[in-house]
Amino acid sequence: MPGRRDWTERVLRTPLLMKLVILDVSINVVAFVALWFAPPEQLQALTAASLVVVLVLNAAMVAWALTPLQALEDTAWRVSQGEHGARTRMPPIADRNLVRIGQTLDRLLDRVEADRARERWLASQVVAAGERERARIARELHDGIAQSLSAVEMLLGTSLAATEPQERSAHLPVMREIVGEALADIRQLAHNLHPSVLDDLGLAAALEALARRSPGNVEVVVEGGGEVPATVAAAVYRVAQEAVGNALRHGGGTVHVRLVIGAERVDLEVVDDGSGFDVNTTGDGLGLLLMEERATMLEGTFELTSVVGEGTTVRMSVPVRGEA
Repeated sequence: MPGRRDWTERVLRTPLLMKLVILDVSINVVAFVALWFAPPEQLQALTAASLVVVLVLNAAMVAWALTPLQALEDTAWRVSQGEHGARTRMPPIADRNLVRIGQTLDRLLDRVEADRARERWLASQVVAAGERERARIARELHDGIAQSLSAVEMLLGTSLAATEPQERSAHLPVMREIVGEALADIRQLAHNLHPSVLDDLGLAAALEALARRSPGNVEVVVEGGGEVPATVAAAVYRVAQEAVGNALRHGGGTVHVRLVIGAERVDLEVVDDGSGFDVNTTGDGLGLLLMEERATMLEGTFELTSVVGEGTTVRMSVPVRGEA
C-alpha cells in the first residue's frame, strides 16, 4: 500500500545519527533486561556473553548504517578510474542527508559529462572550421593569385619570344596591373588571417580599420587608452570581427562598436539595429560559441542579447593582465 510504503521509506531515511542512537539504545536495553531477570549463579556468564553480543551487534550495526557512505566512496572511485558515467546507487537504508549528497554528486557528474560532451563537440567543430578555412585559402590561392601569376608567366613568355623591342614592352602595363591585383589579394588574405595593424598600431586602430573595410555602416567609438596585452587584443578583435560580420550578414542596419580600455579591464560592446533573432533557437552556432570561449579562456564574461525586430547586442569584458 502507498501509505505503508511511504511510512517505511521515512523510517529507513532516518538520519544516520538517529539510527545509531536508536539501535544502540535498543541493544543495551535488551541486554540490561536479560541481565536483570537472570539467575544470580548465571549472572557472571550472562554478563560476559551480553558484552560479546553487544560488541558484535554494535559493530554490525555501524557497518550496516555506514553502507550508504560506501556507495558514495564506490562512485567516487569509479569516476576517478575514468568511468564518467558512474552514478550513486543509494540503498534503501540511506538517510535523507546522504541521499541529498548522492543526488548533488549525480547532478555534478551530469554537468561534468555535459561539459565534456560540449567540449568534444566544440573541438570537432573547430577542427572542421580549420579544414574549411584551409580549403578556402587554397581556393583563393588557386583561383586568384595562381591564375594571376599564370597570366603573368604567359605574357612574359610572349614578350621574351618577341623580336621587336616594342613587342617586348607592349605587355608590361598589363603585367604590372595583374601583379598589383595579385599583391592586393595577398594583402587581403594576410589581413583576414591576422591583421598587421593589430600588432603595429594596437586594438583601437585595428577596430577602426575593420570598420573601414566592412561593406556596411560600422561606427567605432574608443574610450580610454593604454597598452592592451596581445592575447587580450587578439581575442577582443576576433569577437568584434565575428559580431560585426554577423550583424552585417544577418541584421542589416547600422553597427555600433564601443571599446573601453581601462586600467583593469577591456570592455567591448557591438550593437546593431537590424532584424535581430531568437537566441533560444539560433544561439548555439559555432561562431557564438567561439566568441564565448574566447572570453572564458581569458577569465572574462560574454553576453549576447537579441530581440526579433529590435537588433542584437554583444558584450564582452576581460581582465587586463600585466603581460603585453
